[in-house]
Amino acid sequence: MTVKTVAHHVDVVSGLYRAAVAAGVVMPSDVFTTFRTRIREFESARHFKSISETDYNRLHSLICNRTKLPLQEAMLTDIFVISLLTGGMSPTDIALLKKETINLQSSTVISILAYYQENKRKYIFPLAQSELTRKQLERNITTGITSILSAHGVKLFGSLPDTISSYWAYAAMKCGYTAAEVYSVSGAYPKAFPAAARKVPRQACTSDKASIITAVANSLLSNSLNWYAMKLRRKVTIDDIEKRLNSDGNGIQCPELFYPCQEITTRIRRKTIVKRTPVIPDIVFFKSHPAEVYPMFLKIGDLAWCYKDHSGAGSYAVIPRQVMERFQMAIGQFTSDYEVGPIGSITPRPGETIRILGGIFAGNEGELLKVESLNEKGVIYRLRILDDRGVEWKISVDPRQVKSISQP
Repeated sequence: MTVKTVAHHVDVVSGLYRAAVAAGVVMPSDVFTTFRTRIREFESARHFKSISETDYNRLHSLICNRTKLPLQEAMLTDIFVISLLTGGMSPTDIALLKKETINLQSSTVISILAYYQENKRKYIFPLAQSELTRKQLERNITTGITSILSAHGVKLFGSLPDTISSYWAYAAMKCGYTAAEVYSVSGAYPKAFPAAARKVPRQACTSDKASIITAVANSLLSNSLNWYAMKLRRKVTIDDIEKRLNSDGNGIQCPELFYPCQEITTRIRRKTIVKRTPVIPDIVFFKSHPAEVYPMFLKIGDLAWCYKDHSGAGSYAVIPRQVMERFQMAIGQFTSDYEVGPIGSITPRPGETIRILGGIFAGNEGELLKVESLNEKGVIYRLRILDDRGVEWKISVDPRQVKSISQP
């Protein structure tokens, strides 16, 4: 919220509290006067820029795609990532880690360090540590990491240690930890959170620091598959998108695309013509890891753009799984990850009555005549139904669009 909005809310609550004091419900308090003072202090610190969701998403994208970088860039990025995973360990200290100390780290960090470890080398990372002073090594690492971050659109917040602590704190708060718990791990509030540094008491927190660091590390490395939607730009077709994504040398992998179309068959004279019409023109659904969405649209941004959520944070809008499944059931077309049914569900037998859940016959009940196997599409049900006018229909239905009705 803006400072003006916060101040307005405080005034409203203050007015209610004064009314409660006048009614003898509560005792007088100067808490609102104190809080207004802190709001004015925050007003003077507005030139500080806080981390946004877009900033974090770009960082997360770099973390999850770092293995695709050239070797030297990947190594420096891994040092930066280890600093985040450990809750703010100095990148220089990480660069000076020796192979005999590798087992003192967490399993997640060990899996990264093991890639660089060599028996003949004293240090884990090959950075000519024996030939450089600590200050020279620190300068080389800082210059290299900040250059990589800037090249990938990851915003810096002051020095490299300040940037690391700021992003770690943001990731921790995304996991649900409080500002006091952030302080208990880092021992300071990052510069990207000036308001928290002024308002939250600097006190020890009883939370387990190791568990907080582990939880934040898991969130930083998580990269689950989600469904998103892109809008095709004018005169762009799905073929253009597929051609660009499948072209050699683009550095990205084509995600699973879902562009549902209906086949409309018409007969002109003696010729049958089949025309495919999109269910939702110019909208293509795609399944991707969160960290891979931004790099993908760097390559296809001239052809399409991805929908973002309505929070104003600038993050790409994830389509909830249940919503995606309901949409597929409604149109009668399904993706590979659609759940057919719970384990142990019973397939109806011929002669049983089933209800159609999706498509143009949704809501109708019919008799199952036959279960037909298809080599490519699994099975379909052949049904006999009667419509509202008593007309008998024999139709084919996907089993994911029907529900068995229990017989008395």
